[in-house]
Amino acid sequence: NHSRSTWRQRLLSRNTSYLAAWICIAVAAAGPRLIEEIPDNTASHGVDIMAVIDISRSMHVQDITPSRLGRAKHELQELSRQLQKDRLGLVVYAAHAHQYMPLSYDKNVMRHYLGNLDNLSPPTQGSRPLEALRLAEQLLQKQDPGNKRHKAILLLTDGDNLQPVPDMDTPVFVLGLGSIEGDAIPGHDGDWLRDDNSVIVSRLHEDDL
Repeated sequence: NHSRSTWRQRLLSRNTSYLAAWICIAVAAAGPRLIEEIPDNTASHGVDIMAVIDISRSMHVQDITPSRLGRAKHELQELSRQLQKDRLGLVVYAAHAHQYMPLSYDKNVMRHYLGNLDNLSPPTQGSRPLEALRLAEQLLQKQDPGNKRHKAILLLTDGDNLQPVPDMDTPVFVLGLGSIEGDAIPGHDGDWLRDDNSVIVSRLHEDDL
């Protein structure tokens, strides 16, 4: 797809005016929402990118192909193939946030971790995106103590429980995944999640992104 390859090239281009321009390209019916834009002027050092991925149950909804979490995995796999001097790290979250993959240049490492992304099953359900964003920023600072590289956080989520993002030293970009119409949330037992016997439908929280 030409449009998708173009936005990834813009993310890593040393001539682009924005560090994460690819976030501005729509995914299915849901478009990402740009929170902040920053110039890219670090041609010699590359960019440290910490992707923060929502793995709560609503990300298994199949209102986009193959699912919201599957789409997040695909987009990150495509992005990783074009990294050069740039490092990619992964933080995942549901009720709690965890470092899933440290910042790495190694594409084999990226391939391994991203390949298992949509099989992750958090032990506790919930969604705490702000905790995950803070962890991502801490990890970025810890792994570049000299602060020599530009940094960016990419949040991939359907917007569930997403509160206003607080001021952070690292620019945050959001890629919304899902559709306005939404669909039922699959449970672990093969049935749908229910509330008082009514099927719970999850929709993209577009206004929160």
